[in-house]
Amino acid sequence: MFTIAKDTGWSEEFIIWRLPMARALQYYHCSLQAANLWTLEPPTEETLQALAPDELIGLIDRMVDDSDDDDG
Repeated sequence: MFTIAKDTGWSEEFIIWRLPMARALQYYHCSLQAANLWTLEPPTEETLQALAPDELIGLIDRMVDDSDDDDG
């Protein structure tokens, strides 16, 4: 909340009671990124591979292709 208040000049009351939570979170992330304080590392090819190996991606692709055949 402090980061949003500092960057926007909005009051604490406005941020807590009137600003939608999704928008507040977006402003917070934008502030972090603008200050080069981003807390998440961009995914690398190795990270993506660990999360979804080629075998899993191939299985998903085949499932999607099979369901397309049912539509026709």
